[in-house]
Amino acid sequence: MQFFPYSFLLSSFILLTSCGSNGVGIVKSPDDKLTANEDSVDLTSRALAVRNMTSEQIFLRLPQEVIKLEGFEKMTLKHRKELLQKGSLGDLRAEIKNHYLSVRENFENEDDDNERAAILEMTIFQHSEEDYILVYVLQKYSSEDKLLGDELLSQGFWKYDGKEWTVETAAIPTITTAMFFDKGFNLSKVKEDFITWTPAAINDRTLTASLSYDKYAKFGLKPETLIKNETHIINIIWNGQLFEVQRKPQDLK
Repeated sequence: MQFFPYSFLLSSFILLTSCGSNGVGIVKSPDDKLTANEDSVDLTSRALAVRNMTSEQIFLRLPQEVIKLEGFEKMTLKHRKELLQKGSLGDLRAEIKNHYLSVRENFENEDDDNERAAILEMTIFQHSEEDYILVYVLQKYSSEDKLLGDELLSQGFWKYDGKEWTVETAAIPTITTAMFFDKGFNLSKVKEDFITWTPAAINDRTLTASLSYDKYAKFGLKPETLIKNETHIINIIWNGQLFEVQRKPQDLK
């Protein structure tokens, strides 16, 4: 990366949390470094501030400990502000759309199929009544070779109450591999679910679940077998207070 003088090697495969995780962690927010003038948040009411925070404001408060991508974890508050203001900084570019925010690294050499780029995606879910906001953070590496899938580094749901960040699992619906298939498809050997969440094209209050097909090889299921037999789309939709599960047939045109 031109902006960060660090080699682009994966330093850690720490999974922050997943839908089936039971771990809970608390991380302090760097709010003491942010003032009302700096991010235009009315701090006279914490509840009002948290409920109405934008994805940009949440990104500024995202703890350093949460960011695991090589080089990204060195982004200071000053760097984040400049990235959001300009839309790009060095090899990084930011995309903001309502409750969704992403930071992506540009590929340095367009002719290098072995190159990969870091991507951080963040979606916020504002609560309509309670004094907190849910934040989904996805971190992955994307290969310039389109035939190679993304390499997941970390995904997790967090609860932010204006002061602390807490790993959230209780509010996340349980989604199983079987929900993607008809009852007749044999999944008897599958003992673990490998599911990734991505922002849905439907709206910014929806996350779409997808299977990490290659992970099921240890259960004797090839990716092409799963793809051929997959019949349903699974979404979770935020209604302002909780996630509702939407399971619908794929549009097989």
